[in-house]
Amino acid sequence: MLVINFDTTYAGEIGVLAFAATQNYSKSLQIGLCLARLLYPILAPQQIKAIFVNLEKGRELGKKADFLLGYRFEDHWEEPIDHLRKKLRLP
Repeated sequence: MLVINFDTTYAGEIGVLAFAATQNYSKSLQIGLCLARLLYPILAPQQIKAIFVNLEKGRELGKKADFLLGYRFEDHWEEPIDHLRKKLRLP
């Protein structure tokens, strides 16, 4: 997810999942995050360090950022990504 600066690797995906779970998008995300913490290191052992770094980074971003689930990104396609991140309190 570009706006929160994670890629599509297992390490990046757990960062997105941690962000969404911290923002309380749904209860099922908490369960998914628990499962991902167990499975992702097994599925991608070469990414173990990055997985746990991004897990914490996602949680911290989720705490600091505005609630993004209801944000209408489609209304802001023309804005530079740096401006959008600042507006949503993302680094």
